[in-house]
Amino acid sequence: MTNERSKNNSSENLFPDKPHEVIGKLGIGFNKLNDKLINLLKENQSLKQQYKIFQQKNQEILRINEDLNEKYQETLRINDDLNKKYQEILHINTNLKEKLQEKDEKFEKLQQNILNLEKHKNEELQQLEIFYQNLEKNLEILESDEINENDIKIFKENKKNYTINEPITVDKGPGKDKIISRRYSDIKVVVGLDFGTEYSGFSYCHVDSEQNIISNIKWSGCIGFKTKTVLQYDDEYCNVVCWGYPALAKRPNHRNQNQD
Repeated sequence: MTNERSKNNSSENLFPDKPHEVIGKLGIGFNKLNDKLINLLKENQSLKQQYKIFQQKNQEILRINEDLNEKYQETLRINDDLNKKYQEILHINTNLKEKLQEKDEKFEKLQQNILNLEKHKNEELQQLEIFYQNLEKNLEILESDEINENDIKIFKENKKNYTINEPITVDKGPGKDKIISRRYSDIKVVVGLDFGTEYSGFSYCHVDSEQNIISNIKWSGCIGFKTKTVLQYDDEYCNVVCWGYPALAKRPNHRNQNQD
């Protein structure tokens, strides 16, 4: 019985006696639901807009990240190129240092050679001075009417006092030939002459190279041991073409050479 009464009371509350009250409550509930729905729609629209904005920002971030990645790769490539150039510069600098050191060593050797040559020159000058003084003494003795044993002794002493110094070696550097500087080392031709009134006894030795030394003691184009003392060189003045009478007959054309 009690349950039946409670059911009747709830039905009475749900469906009151006045229908307009029910409709009013339903209207109020509908409006509240409608307001909530409108708010939800607004929030949903706002979320969609925010999502769209976030998508745009995300695309922009991706694009920026891609650009940064490309720039990073370009930076790595530039850094690699700079590193290669730096290694090349180090290599060039090392070579320049080695060449500079080699030049310094050559310069030091050259300075030493110059000092040696200067010393040799001074010694040669001293020897020439001694030779000149001895020559003057010898000439004074020769001009005298009589020559005694004391004079001969002076001749011998003067000969001993004049000596030729040892040759000087000049080093041009490692792996290169050495130049031997001797007295009269640049002589290419040695001529022997016996001067006469019109003709001269004549012979010569011509140095064409270290392996080829030409000697002539027979006169060209004449009889006997006398000829005209003339040598005829080629246009480059390196080789003797002829000598004696043929050389005298053939004269070089210097005018044509100057014009050429």
